[in-house]
Amino acid sequence: MLVGNKRIGIKVWTVYSEYYLSRSSVFLFWQQRRQTELAQYFIEQRCKNMGLQLLSFARGKQKIKDHRGEWGWRTIFVFEFSADGHDAYQGYLEMKRLRASHFYIPPHRLPEGEEY
Repeated sequence: MLVGNKRIGIKVWTVYSEYYLSRSSVFLFWQQRRQTELAQYFIEQRCKNMGLQLLSFARGKQKIKDHRGEWGWRTIFVFEFSADGHDAYQGYLEMKRLRASHFYIPPHRLPEGEEY
């Protein structure tokens, strides 16, 4: 783009691209933070409902597309739990966008006094 005898198109484009890049990174940070908070809540509730003790919680792999090619922020959250305080098992939760799409809790010893 020429203004008078000066070319300003590249400079304007650089300012706009930096602006949109910073806005999108803020959105992705917010999305990731919100997704982590929800995942922790879902895992805590599932462990509480099953009478399990949650030991640890961590964010794992992240992708923008799922295995079918659908767009959406997808994250695997890994957690460790115990049924009796002596053993530990590892499960995971797959979140797609802000929803829990798949829980995996491996076979484990039932807490004493619990029946399903």
